Amino acid sequence: MWAFALEDHAHLDRGIAQLATSLRAEDPAGLRRSNRRGWHSDLLARDRSPDLATLVELIDDLALRIAQDLAWDLDSQRFAVDGLWINALGEGGYHERHRHENAVLSGVYYVRVSQDAGALVLEDPRPAAGMIQPRRAGVNPLSAASIRLEPEPGLLLIWPAWLPHRVDPNNSTETRISVSFNIPAVPRESPAHGIGV
Repeated sequence: MWAFALEDHAHLDRGIAQLATSLRAEDPAGLRRSNRRGWHSDLLARDRSPDLATLVELIDDLALRIAQDLAWDLDSQRFAVDGLWINALGEGGYHERHRHENAVLSGVYYVRVSQDAGALVLEDPRPAAGMIQPRRAGVNPLSAASIRLEPEPGLLLIWPAWLPHRVDPNNSTETRISVSFNIPAVPRESPAHGIGV
């Protein structure tokens, strides 16, 4: 998993929060995916707002760096955001365990969160990982069956799309707003698709 703390993100966060408010007014029900007691927008075009376009450009740059770090072939394929949506979880809202199909990377950007707004929980997908374990003196990221990450505004996380994850209930009274996204591997000879890669 890769974690990036954005600097000077307050203006970006305000713009995306305003977009979330506007979208919720247009479609109060939203979509139901892994979200429970929360709101999920439809897929958004990167040019839906200048702030969203700025965020997508940043994510695309980071996806390229990650692809380089993983030695993925950049001559035959490209890696860029192809699915982007806003989540808003009110008090008690959460996301059930899921993973993202048809992508190689997935991630989330935290726009507005308060203390106890629900941790992101990344889970070990290996079914046999729990077999015959020695007694541990403690747990760390190398030995844990799951890793909990507390969200904070301006934090951007990217992980392999096959990694199961969920979001704990929002135990705060403030609505938690985040932007989730998928990044596929697209053959370079394919026409641009999705949200404008």
